[in-house]
Amino acid sequence: MGEFVTKGKLLFVEGRLQLRSYQDLEGKKRDVTEVVVYTLRFLGPPKNGNGAKPAESSKGAESADESDNPFNEPEGGTDEQGIPF
Repeated sequence: MGEFVTKGKLLFVEGRLQLRSYQDLEGKKRDVTEVVVYTLRFLGPPKNGNGAKPAESSKGAESADESDNPFNEPEGGTDEQGIPF
């Protein structure tokens, strides 16, 4: 993943959190939270070197259409439990 994703890159991730625990070599109990990804989508325009034509890369950056961004908060804000989704 590290070769495709950099800090500030917009992503859509769909999946679940998985909790598990184990004992390490010293016998201590360790808890782990893992993200199990079902769907991963790159949002926003590609950067030069990722398929953009050289002529396109010399233009000024165009703003991405954020209307279908699943991370935008709904009109009502958060629900009664304080969860924004």
